[in-house]
Amino acid sequence: MQKLPIEIAKPIFAIMYRKGNEKLFQNCLKIIENNFGKVDFISTPYHFQSLENYYSKEMGKPILKVFLSLENFILKSNNEDENILNIIQKYNNYVDELKEQKNKLKILNYDIVDLKLLSMEIEDTYRDRNNNRQINLDVGYLDEFQLVLASHKRRGARIYVGKGVYLELEYLYFNKDFQDLFWTYMDYREKKVKEIFKLIRKKFLEDRKVFIKNFNALKI
Repeated sequence: MQKLPIEIAKPIFAIMYRKGNEKLFQNCLKIIENNFGKVDFISTPYHFQSLENYYSKEMGKPILKVFLSLENFILKSNNEDENILNIIQKYNNYVDELKEQKNKLKILNYDIVDLKLLSMEIEDTYRDRNNNRQINLDVGYLDEFQLVLASHKRRGARIYVGKGVYLELEYLYFNKDFQDLFWTYMDYREKKVKEIFKLIRKKFLEDRKVFIKNFNALKI
């Protein structure tokens, strides 16, 4: 597989909300798309009893969870390197000039830390009068090898990446499937969730081919 000077991945969100709060969910989607571009995959809402047992005291019940991915790519590293920023700008400018819409896959000027911080802002925006969250957002990224989630909570398997954000490897992909790790969340262990991420991974692999074609045309 061709090695590139930047590492890209597909941004993912997992959104939890209480049934009946669909309007808040839609508002949350609008904020995500206004900041990061088009959502290209969205699952049906799922109910996980294991989540409800933990989150219902704050959010009420029944709790629903939706998984989604974004059309644009995200950097796997931070976005503060000037050389990297120049590459992103050149790439995005080139993509803007393309005629075919399907080839206009951009790189966001955000990294995973930015996504996590914005997700926390969204959660805070929709707290109720008792300061309880009505929306819960997980953010992460997916590539051909793994699914990584971001958290603001310190835990043994998590790596600190700055600004109060930690990253946790949630899945490894091998033997044609996503494989659980010791600490993988209970809902992420379910087959239906893995099937969702296999679909998102397939889309990422297709989009990555377009990205490589665009990138090579730039001759950076």
